[in-house]
Amino acid sequence: MKKILLSLCILCLIYNGNTYAQLQLEVVTAPKELYANEPFTLQFTIKGTTHIRQFRQPTHENMRYIGGPFQSASEHKINGKVSREFSVSFTVVINQPGKFTLPPAMVRTEEDVQSFPELKLNILSGRRLNTSNSRKPANPFQSEEEWPTDRKALEQKIRNEVFIRLETDKTTCYNGEPLIAEYKLYSRLKCDSKLTRNPSFNGFSVTDIPQENEGEEKTDTIDGKEYNVYTIRKVQLIPLQTGTFTIENAVLENNVYLIPQGVSLDPFDPNYDPFLTNVKVQRVQLTSNEATVKVLPLPAHPPAGFNGAVGDFTFNATLMQYVFPVQKEGKLVLEVQGSGNLQLLTPPAIEWPEELEPLEAVIQDDVGLTAENISGSRKFIIPFLVRTPGEYTLPAASFTVFNPVKKNYETLTAPALEMHVLAATDEPNPIATTANTSLSRNVLFILSGTALLLLITVAFVLFRRKKSKIKSAPVSIADAKAPQVVTPELEDIFTQSRLALQPGNEHAFYKSLHQEFKHHLCTKLHLPLYTDTATIANTLDKQGVPETLHQATVQLLQELEMNMYAPITPAHQPTEVLDRAMELTASLRFYFRQV
Repeated sequence: MKKILLSLCILCLIYNGNTYAQLQLEVVTAPKELYANEPFTLQFTIKGTTHIRQFRQPTHENMRYIGGPFQSASEHKINGKVSREFSVSFTVVINQPGKFTLPPAMVRTEEDVQSFPELKLNILSGRRLNTSNSRKPANPFQSEEEWPTDRKALEQKIRNEVFIRLETDKTTCYNGEPLIAEYKLYSRLKCDSKLTRNPSFNGFSVTDIPQENEGEEKTDTIDGKEYNVYTIRKVQLIPLQTGTFTIENAVLENNVYLIPQGVSLDPFDPNYDPFLTNVKVQRVQLTSNEATVKVLPLPAHPPAGFNGAVGDFTFNATLMQYVFPVQKEGKLVLEVQGSGNLQLLTPPAIEWPEELEPLEAVIQDDVGLTAENISGSRKFIIPFLVRTPGEYTLPAASFTVFNPVKKNYETLTAPALEMHVLAATDEPNPIATTANTSLSRNVLFILSGTALLLLITVAFVLFRRKKSKIKSAPVSIADAKAPQVVTPELEDIFTQSRLALQPGNEHAFYKSLHQEFKHHLCTKLHLPLYTDTATIANTLDKQGVPETLHQATVQLLQELEMNMYAPITPAHQPTEVLDRAMELTASLRFYFRQV
């Protein structure tokens, strides 16, 4: 009997091993070049499932989490085959330059615990800005007597000549609609600058926009004074959830050179002063303003097939070959062009004829970064197999987007595509090879399943024989009771949070309470466990939950998310937070019991 059970376990492990191998775990950073003390995005992607039970991000003594987690999940069904993808991203900062290796992140799915690959990072030194003033007079003051001797007065006068501004192209946008944020330095003095604080852009996906003609100086006139203008940083931001967000300020450390008349820092000038003997250097820290952006939810009741595409797009579908032999793969190319959240787009659904077998799509991006925005195209190249020669028609494909300019949903349609598949030639047949490989795998699974069923049958027979020797007590039908659905007690829902409720264990407590409270909410609202707070809030609103209860629930979720990764400075004691979670859970239960 033990040998049978051992064989049973081995077969189960073999079968599960094939299941786990289907998952693909990837970790990437954005942007490509990373600098010390400058925020960047750390994104983890799991291809093959959206059922994530637990995720543990890596930690490092030099790395600090300042934003996130931001989660997304997608499922696509193509000709009966479902492809799933889940991603979670964070905004992080590394406090010094050097080469670092992040330990692997861990993810627990319904089947197993798996590790992401290690991530090697090369962090560069902080960037210095070249803000030397070559077009304006090096000293806007007429004489040295105009330089105040008092340090604070001198610094204030310099701030009138050198300052930094944050400018955005819009203050209100829709969820998923890109906006541009630009930090500019205005200067009438010669100075060199170092960025000492970079904004974190919490709640946004960030893409840096490189500057065209970086060496070219620009000027602008403010209050009758002409300034040289330098772009410190320019980014495209895509909001990831609704609400009102603050884009943080940037901080520059400036060395300002006060040059007397008759002195030059130009090596080709006769009055060149190479050792700054007569030049006064004043260090000034400059801070930009902040900006507030209101992110609106998309209109309710989106059309079927809408997967979050927001922008001004066009859509086209083509075939790489319209006539090809049966042993070759066909390739369908779906292309989305325009400006918007291109990097967040997923392939649209296609109704494939039964004779065609689509394979996994390949994504190709051709993104153009201009001084105004980010535009370009995203292609979904979908290979497919055709096993029988003949003429086939792919039906018209559609792609649903929300156009923020027109403020409505649009369904873009590409025409149907006709193709002619020829009989096989004498070339080696990759389709047959693929088919044989698939067939051999199917045979292996069938044989494994047959052996597994046989072992189970033998074990069951042996068990029945052994059990038949023991006389069972008669069971009365009258004693049988209908199964009852038992609602878990509040203490059972928050078991892990109670265990974590210990001094010095605040981070674990908030993480556990967030997980248990959100799990209960998603279960009650029939939502996936990866649902974000904004969607939970919208669902509560749609189901008519009273405003006070709705706001208290969302506020608690946001407070828990903030305390999971930020330094903990809670307004309430952990025990009070747990009591609030239990009271809200009880109130929500009561409400849903009444409706």
